[in-house]
Amino acid sequence: MKCSCGCNEEIIIKPHHKYYGTPKYISGHQFRNRKFSEEHKRKLSLIHKRPKPWLKGRKVSKETRDKISNKLKGRIKVLNPIIRKGNYYYIKLRVFHPKANKRGFIKRSHFIMEKHIGRYLKQGEIIHHINEITTDDRLENLKLMTSEEHTSYHQAGRRTKLHKK
Repeated sequence: MKCSCGCNEEIIIKPHHKYYGTPKYISGHQFRNRKFSEEHKRKLSLIHKRPKPWLKGRKVSKETRDKISNKLKGRIKVLNPIIRKGNYYYIKLRVFHPKANKRGFIKRSHFIMEKHIGRYLKQGEIIHHINEITTDDRLENLKLMTSEEHTSYHQAGRRTKLHKK
């Protein structure tokens, strides 16, 4: 079956089309040949020209914006939300962080250790909680280890527990 927009591309039939019906268009092609009246085009252009509430305020030149952004680069600002997910606390950062998730949150223990050592954690570096309470993020309770050191530390602890029985 061919796409109805006029591109003559073949529509790939998928298993769910048997239940919901075969589509007339390839995804996104339904808007290709849409004709708008002059009145509708005028309204659309007015919508795009009106002032945006988030752009209110003083107009700043590109040079000034660049100066401000360069001055703020590298600064890590912690936003207020601290959430607990599982056994860890997460904090939301205002700037990009390489270990942040999609919503901009990183583990609080990672942030504290990075501030202490003055750099981001490298690949394979792990923050170990000495007293094994993962919500206790005091600097005295945190230790920077490689993943191999961390694994061997915990396996050694398990071996001694097994031999004591």
